[in-house]
Amino acid sequence: MKQFKSWRFTILFLMSLIVSGAFAAAHNESKIEKTPMDQIIEAVLGTGGTYAILLDDASYEEWASLMVHLGYYDHRTLAQIPLPLNVQFYGLAQKNKTTPIFSITPKKSGMLSVTVDTKGNFIPNIKCAEKATQKDIGFGIYRISFTAAAGKTYHITIGDQLHESGLYSITAVLN
Repeated sequence: MKQFKSWRFTILFLMSLIVSGAFAAAHNESKIEKTPMDQIIEAVLGTGGTYAILLDDASYEEWASLMVHLGYYDHRTLAQIPLPLNVQFYGLAQKNKTTPIFSITPKKSGMLSVTVDTKGNFIPNIKCAEKATQKDIGFGIYRISFTAAAGKTYHITIGDQLHESGLYSITAVLN
């Protein structure tokens, strides 16, 4: 009987920690502090540089093509950016400005998930011609998902006339 009470207490204690942690996270979500890496990425982007992370080896060629494409242009002035699958692209949103349109063309059909991490700087308004509803994942991360057809190009917008500025990343993954 004593062991049963001990387990019950442990479970109740852990549940209270989880609930209080979730409350604290929700309460402080708008106060997300920048990591040193976020500060470095912002500095690179602020000088006209680009920053994108390759998430898997299969997307190397598309990532390399994106880097070559962005090497010819100042990405801060581009109206449209071709976003390969499984590449996390970073950008700087500017208050009262429209972010670029991201074009995505999957080679095969499947469920396409587009995730935007705003680092807590702003709430995006992710749109696509497909009927996809933006979901708040938490901690400044938002996602839309929809069924995509092979070879079709999808245009994703993050926001028109944003009310805040800051670092963000966008990633498209096909499942």
